[in-house]
Amino acid sequence: MALAVGAAMVSQAAQAASPGDLVLGFSDNDFLTPAQDYIVDLGNAGALLSAAQNAPSLTIDLTSGYNFNVGTFDTAFSGDAGALNNVNAGVVGGQQTVGLPKTIWATTLGGSGAPANLGSGTLINSGANVVQGITQYGIIASAQAGSFSANVAVDPYTAGTASGSDDFTDLTGANPLNTLTGGILSEDLYVDVRPASGAGSWAEVGTFNFNLNNTSSDVMTFTASSVPEPSTYELLAGAGLLALVFRRQLSRKNA
Repeated sequence: MALAVGAAMVSQAAQAASPGDLVLGFSDNDFLTPAQDYIVDLGNAGALLSAAQNAPSLTIDLTSGYNFNVGTFDTAFSGDAGALNNVNAGVVGGQQTVGLPKTIWATTLGGSGAPANLGSGTLINSGANVVQGITQYGIIASAQAGSFSANVAVDPYTAGTASGSDDFTDLTGANPLNTLTGGILSEDLYVDVRPASGAGSWAEVGTFNFNLNNTSSDVMTFTASSVPEPSTYELLAGAGLLALVFRRQLSRKNA
C-alpha cells in the first residue's frame, strides 16, 4: 500500500445491503482526523462461500469482482502515515426472518475462536437488522449515520456509536473488528443459524486474509473451511447453504 497525501472523501449512493450479504468495514478512528470508514458490500454470503468451495485450494481473490478496490482503500487512509498498523477491518452479515431459521455472520481474529453464543433468535434478528442499516458504501465519515463505525463498531475495543446502543456489537456481543499489523490481518468467519428447534451456535466457515502493505501486490482473499464439522453441516442446512457444500464435494469426486 503506497499512501498518497490528501485523501478525498469518496462515497457511493445511499443503499442498504441485501439480506444475506456480507459487509466488510475498515475504520481508522484513533489516528485519522476526521475519522472515516471504507465500507464494501461483498455480496451474498452463500454465493461467496460457494465460489470458495469450488475454487482451487478453496480460495478466492476478493480484490476482483467483490466490490473491494485497493485504490479506494489507499485513498481512504492516506491521511494516517501509520495506517498499516492502525486500520481496523471486520465482516458482518445477517438475514432476519419472521420465523426460523435466522442467520448472522461475524469475524473474529484468526485462531481466537468463535464469538460468545447468542441467547436468542431475537438477538440474531437485531444484529441482522443493524447490518441492513448500513446504507453508505465507499469512503464515508465515521460519524455519519449508516457508517460501519456507527452501526457495528468503532474499533476492536469499542462498540458502535448508534443512538441507544443500537449497534451490532452492543446487541450481539460480537465485535468483528481487528487491527492490521504491517498491513497484514487474518480473520475467521463464523455463522450462527438459529434452527426451527433447539439452540443455535457459531460455526467457522472460512478465513479472510488481508495483505495490504504494497500497492503492486495488495490482495485480500477468502478461504473456505475444508472439512466442516457435523454441527456446521446442520447450520449450513438451516441457512440454505448445505447444497453448495455437497456440490463442491461431488465436483471434486468426479474430477
